[in-house]
Amino acid sequence: MNLLRLRLVRALFVASASSLLASACIYDADNRCGPHQHLGDLSSCICDDGLVQQGQDCVPCGENETWQSGVCVCSDGYTRADSDGGACVLGGPGSSCDLSASPSTCQGADFTICRDHGEGDGYCTTTCEKDADCPHGFACDTTVTPATCKSAAVGEGDACTSSADCVGKDATYCETVLVHKCLVSGCSTDNPISCSEGWDCCDTRPLGLNMTLCVPEGQCPTAK
Repeated sequence: MNLLRLRLVRALFVASASSLLASACIYDADNRCGPHQHLGDLSSCICDDGLVQQGQDCVPCGENETWQSGVCVCSDGYTRADSDGGACVLGGPGSSCDLSASPSTCQGADFTICRDHGEGDGYCTTTCEKDADCPHGFACDTTVTPATCKSAAVGEGDACTSSADCVGKDATYCETVLVHKCLVSGCSTDNPISCSEGWDCCDTRPLGLNMTLCVPEGQCPTAK
């Protein structure tokens, strides 16, 4: 009798466990992604508009940041405090400005010149004599008068075979399929000055990469 009772208890336990496992593994074709996510063009889960990936979660942008094309960029008039994704602070090199305005719309006393990025878009910079006079991510352009610091991401366009070749540069993403070069990621297709001069922001999400990349002008395969 004790043996029969033991077998009955075991059978009930197995049945209960199987039921729980079955309910935990139910597949819902209409809800395949996590919270605040949806299926992208290539059936991969991406964050909903207004949110960005942070670890396993989708979170809103931080203070003085604006969501654009799947990334968080500094709001107009703000720049990153450092090259490692620091907080957005008012003014600084690379912040947007109005080329037609007089006096300059650049904030602060150090970067008061509005330089033409192309197609009527301007960004704040300063005069220089050599590259050492410019902040990180800028190079002295002596082809113009007066010479000014030109946006030029460190390592952008350098040859690479893996991400290890791009460590310590502004261009941290190694594109290993087509161009095999270090590229800047996290630009905004809505903000023309989010890439260096001579580079365009390319939305690569339709290609299966959940990111945006700065590519040489005219070479974005998803541009419309």
